[in-house]
Amino acid sequence: MVLSCCVINCTSRFGQFSFYRVPKKPLEKRKLWIEAIKRQGENGTVWEPSDYDRVCSRHFITGQKSNDQENPDYVPSIHMGTIDMQTDGPQRFARYERYQKRDDDRKTAAVALQEMSLNVPPTPEKPSVHDSCIKTIASLRLENQQLYTELNRLQCDNTHMKTELLNLKFEDSAVATDSKTTFYTGIPSKALFMWVLSFCSTVLPSSRVVTPKGVLLCLLIKLRLNLHLEDIAFRLNISKTTVSDILNQGLPALAKKLNFLVQWPDKDSLIKNMPVIFKKTYPRCVSIIDCFEVFINRPGHLTARAQTWSNYKHHNTIKFLVSITPTGAISYVSRAFGGRTSDKVITQRSGYLDKLEHNDQVLADRGFLISEELASHGATLIIPAFTRGKSQLSAKEIELTRQIAHVRIHVERAIERVKNFNILSTNMNLHLVPHSDSIVTICSCICNLQPALVS
Repeated sequence: MVLSCCVINCTSRFGQFSFYRVPKKPLEKRKLWIEAIKRQGENGTVWEPSDYDRVCSRHFITGQKSNDQENPDYVPSIHMGTIDMQTDGPQRFARYERYQKRDDDRKTAAVALQEMSLNVPPTPEKPSVHDSCIKTIASLRLENQQLYTELNRLQCDNTHMKTELLNLKFEDSAVATDSKTTFYTGIPSKALFMWVLSFCSTVLPSSRVVTPKGVLLCLLIKLRLNLHLEDIAFRLNISKTTVSDILNQGLPALAKKLNFLVQWPDKDSLIKNMPVIFKKTYPRCVSIIDCFEVFINRPGHLTARAQTWSNYKHHNTIKFLVSITPTGAISYVSRAFGGRTSDKVITQRSGYLDKLEHNDQVLADRGFLISEELASHGATLIIPAFTRGKSQLSAKEIELTRQIAHVRIHVERAIERVKNFNILSTNMNLHLVPHSDSIVTICSCICNLQPALVS
């Protein structure tokens, strides 16, 4: 194939001149060559050279191309078939040579100056008044850099801790500390909660969506805070139906398992742990009793509504008999009775009297008219003096009432502990009333895990 020059109006052929391919890279150089050739494609489009297009050496000032961008022969520039807008080729090449010569002179001068500076001995530096300031600035910059490094580390730690906090499950965070454990469950410490969990894990309802710890938390949070079922479900990331099933199955099982924490003490234990205040006044006291009521929603059944109406509270209630030991521990809790039932009837029907032995002393309020029932078991009832029909109590009766009130107050404190569980201090839903015996039993057991009321 005969090579020819692609420049317009150039008739050079292979053998007469050297030929150079239009460069492909760099693209900027290729673009400059195409602009210099000034050919057009079909229909006025931009001409794109093929692999066979060549440019002869006739169009370069020195007769050959150059790869130096400062060299005039970096791009073909003479005899381009059009009017040259630049100066003549020889003049441009001469200017390029002068530029090269000046550049060489500058390099030679720089080398000479460098050699001279190496041979001249350094002059001693004079102390500057700014040296101390410069040193201070340098030390401050170093300290600033160290502070920024420490700040970045703390920010990373903070981000990491926030991520861990977000990933922490509620069942873990709720018992992370003793104060949180007490708030959510009523159990005084995290260690005691873990003991209750290990002791009761075999009787807790099994679930595929929540761990045994979550099940126990679900039960105790409901008793302690009386949250809505939806609230507990959101906290534990389970459904409302699952929470309801856990309550229905777990409350009776948990009460049966923990029931041993509420037990009637033997005489030796009572005498051994009798507080000083009881030893002086009532050394044979084995029990202090009282009743408390829990509000419930109004039943729809008329009979149930009548049986649970309390004339004292003016509300529908259920009623429990509670007995504590002289140390303040709960030793007996009756089953639930309707709010209209009197204290005397509850004492007779609850089975409390069967716990008493000969020569026992029982402290109670004026409403417990059970002296004959206690006498049949060989026990003695101690209650404050009655004021009905008397204008004034005698000095002996006043002193006796004061002594009884001074020690009987502890049963009020014990009941207050039990009622710190919000499920017993607010209106109880009717669907939980069938579980009321289990609820009061569990609350009483947890109260017995707390520190003693009387030392």
